[in-house]
Amino acid sequence: MPGSPGRPPHCTPRPSSPSTWSPRSRWSPPDFKRRILAAFTEGAGQRPQTTFGTVKADVLERFVPGFRRQNLVETIENSSWPECARPMSPDEPGTVVVTDAGTGRYTQKITTATHELLADEAADVGGDDAGPNPYELLLSALGTCTAMTLRMYADRKGIPLTGTTVRLRHDRIHAKDCAECETGTGMLSRIRREIRLDGELDADQRARLMEIADRCPVHRTLTAEIVIETSEA
Repeated sequence: MPGSPGRPPHCTPRPSSPSTWSPRSRWSPPDFKRRILAAFTEGAGQRPQTTFGTVKADVLERFVPGFRRQNLVETIENSSWPECARPMSPDEPGTVVVTDAGTGRYTQKITTATHELLADEAADVGGDDAGPNPYELLLSALGTCTAMTLRMYADRKGIPLTGTTVRLRHDRIHAKDCAECETGTGMLSRIRREIRLDGELDADQRARLMEIADRCPVHRTLTAEIVIETSEA
């Protein structure tokens, strides 16, 4: 809620309008959560005894686990904002921490809950080439997600896929050279992905696996609307 202590500014609920309630709206889950809570808590908090407020409270009980009318404010403060109400812990699975490695001009140490690796720039741009560059890491995320998704699907469906090789490359092209792109002017990023499927696969199985490749979570993230919220730690 606006002005609440302990919540970074970027976590403040955003006001909603009647036009935002289309089920086709392209909100990210946290954004949807903020908007629906901002809308429903107003009536439930200010007019809890009215029919209007009761209806809103009923909806909150469905959307927020553990919600009770009598502790509306406490629930909103402590339970409803886990994605931004507390600092990210470096030991929590899913959190990635990037820090200066202490060696090299651009060398960075990437730490997750269970792994550690280096990223760097190539020598011809002033780096030490101690690890993949940022775009190579981005391509690696898409490539590994693609291969893992294909393996999961093949195993579940009993498809005799014995191996997968994914090759990727990033570049920039003129928008006018892309007939399938919505952007019509300027430059845009392009990722080219080649997938080799090994195994005794028939034409239908190969076609289905190529369809599944586009459904890997990282592919969907890169092709969907992305919201990056930045705050000073």
